[in-house]
Amino acid sequence: MATKKGTGTLWHIRAEGFGECYVAADNWEQATVEAAKAFRIPWRLVASKCEEIGRSTYVRNVCPKCGRIFNREGVLCTLCLESERTYREEAARTAKAAAAREIRRFYREERAKI
Repeated sequence: MATKKGTGTLWHIRAEGFGECYVAADNWEQATVEAAKAFRIPWRLVASKCEEIGRSTYVRNVCPKCGRIFNREGVLCTLCLESERTYREEAARTAKAAAAREIRRFYREERAKI
């Protein structure tokens, strides 16, 4: 795996319905496996939905989003990792609220028909 070495290939992957992530892997198959781990879902649910946004050289302990040097395992620094987590949580809340609004709208229209 590229994460064990100092350099390798960094994949920027988007999966429809799950968002985007950065993963370090040697080839596309390993990149999809790492993306599934980053999204915290089974690989079989995300493998066919993955598409490559970009590819670059991976330098260990340098964040690809902000360029900061950090001293821990992983691809992203702590701040970027936290902002990504916050973004995903906000997107989930927004989707849940949109579904609730749609249900309320449906029942309001059904009551109006009666």
